[in-house]
Amino acid sequence: MIIWKGIEIGVFHNSSMDMGYLDGTFLPNNTTEAQRFITVASSLNPKETMIDPRKSFYAFCKEKDKENEAFKVIVIGLINNLELCVKWVVGKQEVHDWVEQNVPEDLYPEN
Repeated sequence: MIIWKGIEIGVFHNSSMDMGYLDGTFLPNNTTEAQRFITVASSLNPKETMIDPRKSFYAFCKEKDKENEAFKVIVIGLINNLELCVKWVVGKQEVHDWVEQNVPEDLYPEN
């Protein structure tokens, strides 16, 4: 499942992971938050966000039927409102700290 801003917004379907990137079909739930995620993620330029993650935002992924902790991902892009690509945030604590300080949770926060 995909969690954004503390809310479950959908799931990955037919996903695959390669070198820390997770790609798959995004199946949103029928909520305002999921539609907003689609709008924000679709506005990204994947070539730019792969080079500079500060031009993106983060979310969380979690296996739906597992009790394990959700893991943070940087959203690379959403193509045609369907194909979602994210980068799994892994590594030393310094990597997690950098993401926390430099990658926003939302590119266009609502006031």
